[in-house]
This record gives sequence, structure tokens and C-alpha cells, in this order.
Amino acid sequence: MADENSTITIQLQDKHSPLQNHFEIDTSDNISSIFTQYAHFNGLSLDNLQFTYNDTILSIDGNDTPTSLGMTNDDAAAIITVSLVGQALKEYTLVNSITTNSITETISILNDDDKSLLIKPLKWSDSDGQELCSPPIFIAID
Repeated sequence: MADENSTITIQLQDKHSPLQNHFEIDTSDNISSIFTQYAHFNGLSLDNLQFTYNDTILSIDGNDTPTSLGMTNDDAAAIITVSLVGQALKEYTLVNSITTNSITETISILNDDDKSLLIKPLKWSDSDGQELCSPPIFIAID
């Protein structure tokens, strides 16, 4: 277990990509501060993110600290998995289904009650690896 008044490096591992972010905080600091930083850095709302440590969902505004979670500086001990939830997950799934030509999944998502996705600009990469931002209807045409 980490010592009081020491620091620990925490790795946030994105579940949907190979993206990893490393944060160094005091072992007695509230861990939710790195969740806020992660969300801000990635342009996401905390409401669209879920943080999991050792198969336990962490509160985005809780009082957990690295010490209270039993984290250590071992290679695999301080890894928190970050998952998209809510609207962000729906958008990610939609872009993924369009860019991988999964027509059935794309139609299923677009037939959902929330029609705002039809015209909302979504970030995606085309077959050349260029990052673009356009509504799904234009992604499907490309």
C-alpha cells in the first residue's frame, strides 16, 4: 500500500482505444481530480465517462484516494479503466459502425428515438487517416 504523503502515478487506460494518460498525485489526494482533468483534456463531460478500478466503478465526485483504494506504484496496480457511457458511447459506436461499413448497426443506431445524431457533427478518421468532423449522413456518403 502507498505511504501517506507520498506520490503515485496513476494510469488511465481508455477502453475504446490504446490511449493512456498518466497522472501523478499525492496518495492522500482525492482521485476525482484526475477524472476532471481527463475529461477536460479529451473534451468530454464527466457524465459521459465511467472510471473502473479492480472491477469497481468509482464515483466521479467521491472521496476516494489512492490510499483508500489500496493502490501502489507497481506496474499493474494503479490502472483505472475509462469507458464511454451515455451519448459519448452512442456517438463512438455510430462512427465506428459507419467507418467499418456495419450497415445493420448503423441503421439501428440512427433509428433510435434520439434523431439528433443524424445532424450532429462527429469526429472520425477517413480511410486515409485524416481526422474529419461531419454529420453521419455525410460520413456514410464518403
